[in-house]
Amino acid sequence: MNYIILLKPNTSFSSILTLNVIVQNIEKMDKEHFKIILIHSNKYIENSFYFNKNKYHKIINYYEIKEVFSLLIKLNTGKSEKTLIDISKSFYGKIINFLIRKRNKKNYFLGEINYSENDELLEKLKKTLNYKNKLSKKPVEYANKLEIKKTLEYINWNMKTSDHKELKKIRYIYIILENENFNRYGKELEIIGKLCDKKSNLKTIFTLTNINPDENDNIRELMPEKIKKTLIGDEFMNCEKNFIFNLIQNSRFVITDNKSCNFYCDKIDKDCLFFELINKNSKEFKEMEYLNSIENKISFLIKNCV
Repeated sequence: MNYIILLKPNTSFSSILTLNVIVQNIEKMDKEHFKIILIHSNKYIENSFYFNKNKYHKIINYYEIKEVFSLLIKLNTGKSEKTLIDISKSFYGKIINFLIRKRNKKNYFLGEINYSENDELLEKLKKTLNYKNKLSKKPVEYANKLEIKKTLEYINWNMKTSDHKELKKIRYIYIILENENFNRYGKELEIIGKLCDKKSNLKTIFTLTNINPDENDNIRELMPEKIKKTLIGDEFMNCEKNFIFNLIQNSRFVITDNKSCNFYCDKIDKDCLFFELINKNSKEFKEMEYLNSIENKISFLIKNCV
């Protein structure tokens, strides 16, 4: 059986969570002899805790026209059964569904992504696929516990060679931001630096996602001076998932604009201040009110961190 899953061209975090749950259920209902093919166009999807490229036989970008048509030819000439799961709610999805011959499709499922309403979507999918068992309804992090443990050992070794304690004994705030949003948060970072500077032995560790390693030094130079004074672990400015899991778990609290990290913090009951992307140039935006709110929230989290 081939399962072809279509995501929105501009994949939202909500759709990544729903994809995660759908793949779990496919694996439960079809223990062997199946392939999952994913069509999407989000270049950062692989950075999410809730996505694992190894779950898919093939991953194709909507805009790779030759790849898409090559896939359609294989689907239309192959003999294996095919189920199309279209949660893209897009014109692309309708075209691909139209181009796959009816005689080659066992099922066609069309659903609209809204993770808060996943139960309804999954029940419809269960009925479409004639699945009898209990559904998995919660997303899982794609994390290897042994790899996370080994990564923590490396982090602790690295800290000790830099004259720091092991990670769990360091009082630090973990700041993880999307690289493309870094310049938006100059004033927020100044507030963080000012408040951390007043608290003895409170450090910061900083990660930018999707960053080129060559940019590390440039990013550090752009940080407010009081953030630099508390900053440790420059090597974590650019790091992969196993490092991020450990840095979140051992932090006093997290500040992020990354929805995947925010969701994970909520799941493990880790205090997290989430920076919503807002239009600071709009007439409705009240800068002083916003910055006061940010300062109050960070002050509260610092006051209550052990």
